[in-house]
Amino acid sequence: MNNHLFLKWIGHACFLLDDGHCKVCFDPYKNGSVDNLIFPSGINTNYLFVSHEHDDHNNREDVVQLLNKVEDLDVKIINIPHDNAGGKLRGMNKIHIVYMSNYKIVHFGDIGCELTNQMIEQLKDADLVLIPINGFFTIDYKQAYDIFMKINPRILIPMHYYYNNTGYFDNNQIFKFINIAKNEITFIKGKMIDIQQYVEPNKSKILILDCDNLKEN
Repeated sequence: MNNHLFLKWIGHACFLLDDGHCKVCFDPYKNGSVDNLIFPSGINTNYLFVSHEHDDHNNREDVVQLLNKVEDLDVKIINIPHDNAGGKLRGMNKIHIVYMSNYKIVHFGDIGCELTNQMIEQLKDADLVLIPINGFFTIDYKQAYDIFMKINPRILIPMHYYYNNTGYFDNNQIFKFINIAKNEITFIKGKMIDIQQYVEPNKSKILILDCDNLKEN
């Protein structure tokens, strides 16, 4: 049986995972890099993973990295372009695959191109997928949903989209995503969940966090 694993959305593409034994932080953003988002103080973590060196993903300075490391944390990285021109426009991006508390977690960073068949195989059987839907700096809502259908994670959470007057305006990608994925969606009022409560064998679902703050523009 899987264990408790708490996920907190810090905003944009930044998430904090905490199983009570180990903390993992993905892609913290620098203040001023994302419209109307202020990075909170007091974030601490055992592991910090940065997908690429843009200011809305690489705020190492404001995250306290705890000295103790967990020896059994397994991490794999897939290097993939940040754009659809082989990285010539925005460089490269890392997809992080983290095995934690018997869960397989995938953070896509700022993926900007299609996956290869080999990558799809590596990403299957994930318990939690965090994927961008911005549509300009990253893949869009249709591409994100296509990946969802191909890799069939137990949980997918979209990130890196404009909502509640924060982020980069993207012509309402989140509402377009909700429209095509509505049969698989569960709306969550807050920004924190326990993964254990939503993981079900042989079932894929999409969670929209902080849904009360969704405002169509």
